[in-house]
Amino acid sequence: MFKGFNDKLKAVDLVLVASLIKKLNSNERFKNIFMSFIFLIAMHFVFSYVGVYKFIDRRPCSIHSWAQAQRASIALNYYKNDMNFFKPRIHKFDKGEGITGLEFPLVNYIPAVLYKIFGFDEKYYRGFVLFTLFLGLFLFNLLIFSYVKNYFLSILLLGIPYLSPALIYYSTNFMPDVPSIGFVLVAWYFFFRYVKKQQIKFYVYCLIFITLAALVKVVSLIPLCVLIGLFILDYLKFFKTPEKEYLFDKKPKLILYA
Repeated sequence: MFKGFNDKLKAVDLVLVASLIKKLNSNERFKNIFMSFIFLIAMHFVFSYVGVYKFIDRRPCSIHSWAQAQRASIALNYYKNDMNFFKPRIHKFDKGEGITGLEFPLVNYIPAVLYKIFGFDEKYYRGFVLFTLFLGLFLFNLLIFSYVKNYFLSILLLGIPYLSPALIYYSTNFMPDVPSIGFVLVAWYFFFRYVKKQQIKFYVYCLIFITLAALVKVVSLIPLCVLIGLFILDYLKFFKTPEKEYLFDKKPKLILYA
């Protein structure tokens, strides 16, 4: 009796699996949703395993603690004193009002906005930095999957560089490096969307995120140099195929937007 019941359960399981596979192969939107679900589970497991969540509510500490404290100080001064985006301030100063120069203060300002909404707690600062990296990894994972067509291989290819100890450490830090990396990954996602769809809006999104990445960390101008190099190669017909002479359409508009 039980043997027959178990056989029926196995048959039902096989039908469900076959139905899921069929739906994944036939529905692009469902495939992306399923991919996103797998990615969320995988990243939650990785964050838990490497201890990212343990540091989310800590104050500036460890390596580069002085630079971390300076960025945290700017966010706190926005929250307590003045939300003027163009007047970032620090606590310790000898002259003036503490207004200081630094990179584009987007990474300091958004946590200050979160402080205004939810109250002061530096876990919002660390959480925002982690979110920018997660967003970049998430979209870049979708980009990899669109080419390799394998859920687990795309996560593996993205996971190998993420498991760098330095990147894990800075993923919930007060430094601007990780948000800049996240913005670069988002920019590349939109660039390849543009290459595939040839819709100007994706190219504009790409430029917006490359600009944000470079403003936050100037070294992120490198991807923009790569884009310029791709335009030059395309002009020289480096990407010419029997079906298509150029990789990029509407070059005048692209150059104008750049």
